This record gives sequence, C-alpha cells and structure tokens, in this order.
Amino acid sequence: MNFQQLRIIREAVRRDFNLTEVANALFTSQSGVSKHIKDIEDELGIELFIRRGKRLTGLTELDKKIAGIVERIATEALENEPGLVTFPWYDWHHSVIVPAEHPLTRKRALTLTDLADYPLITYHESVTGGSRIDRAFSAIGISPDVVMSALDADVIKTYVELNLGIGIIASMAFNPLKDTGLVMLDGSALFSKNTTRIAIRQGHYLRGYAYRFLELCSKRLQEEVVRAALTPNKDELG
Repeated sequence: MNFQQLRIIREAVRRDFNLTEVANALFTSQSGVSKHIKDIEDELGIELFIRRGKRLTGLTELDKKIAGIVERIATEALENEPGLVTFPWYDWHHSVIVPAEHPLTRKRALTLTDLADYPLITYHESVTGGSRIDRAFSAIGISPDVVMSALDADVIKTYVELNLGIGIIASMAFNPLKDTGLVMLDGSALFSKNTTRIAIRQGHYLRGYAYRFLELCSKRLQEEVVRAALTPNKDELG
C-alpha cells in the first residue's frame, strides 16, 4: 500500500464515494482510481468498500478503521497526535520555479506580491506544507490566482515548463541536472519552515534493524534516545 492509495481512501470518504470527484481532486483518471482501489483490496485480500453494482456506497468496518488511520497520518499535525512519539528529521522550505528567462529571474528579492502577479501552480492542500503556502498569502491579505494544484512536484514542474504559470514546490524536489528548462528561486524568506518528522507509536517494540534505520536517517536518533522517548512515563501509568 502506497501513499497515493491512502490518499484515494481518504478522498473517497471526503467525496461521498464519488469516484469522478475523487479523480478530479487527485488530478488523475477515474479508471486509475478504480485500479488503485482494486490493487489495495487484492493486496489485503478483502473488500474495503460496500458496493451497489459498480458504485461505492460506503465503508466496511475494517475500512472505517483504515480511514481513521489515514486521516491521522495525512495531516500536518502529526507531532500532536496522541499515542505517537515524533522526532524531527530535517527542515526544508518551499521554492519558486519559473521557466528560464522569466521576468522573476531578474528580481533581486522576491516578494509574495511579485508571485501574485502570475498564475500559480502548487501543491494540493492535502499535501504536507500546502496549507503553509495559503497562510503566507492570507497573512498579507493577498488571494493568489492558483490555476492548478497537484499532488507531486513532477506534475507542477511539467505545467510550469508548458508556461501555464509559475510553480511553488519543495526545494529538494528540484533537480538542476534534470530540470534544465526551469530556474529555481529562493523562497525561504516567503514561506515558513517545514519540518519532516518520523513518528512511532508509543510503547511499540522496535527490532534492532529499525533502530539502525533511524540512526541512518539522523545521527540524533540514537537507540537510547528513541528507547527513552518510546517508554511510557511511569507517572502516566499510575
């Protein structure tokens, strides 16, 4: 099961099981949505949705539980989720991407007002960091002309290359060797910092290889640090 499939489950609930609306919200085809649902059910060996003919009408009891889990991990409020221990992994900022020779490349210091002069293409609000972009413009009373939104940076970059607008993406999604028709402009002064976090269920037993993996992610995540954070507080246990 991948994140795109988790998003489909989430959107199916939010869109009252209308697969056409799910496909539109995720910028994909209805047939693609149906295939992902079938793949999920084949992988798990069970039906997740209640059907009437070819139409989805509701969730099975198991899918209600899965939908609850999806809703918890698909938000930016992960560090405040009860029962989870989170560790900061790395910080990142959004950047602006424009076609080569775009007028914004000649600006010494970009402003949000500069960006608002052009059609914008950026992440869908459900993607981590997407809401921070909205808040940045709202804070100065600007309503940008967002003409398209997408779930991943490659789609955004493609639209920008087609001169459909300027893009806002995570800075690490830009590859200067591959994205040769585009220029990335620093957006760290425009949008607030994002922190990607690693979350583990409190009290969960981890095997040795899991601790080694965490140490590879960050030198700060040494085994003793993680173990201490995962151990429930004795005062809380009564």
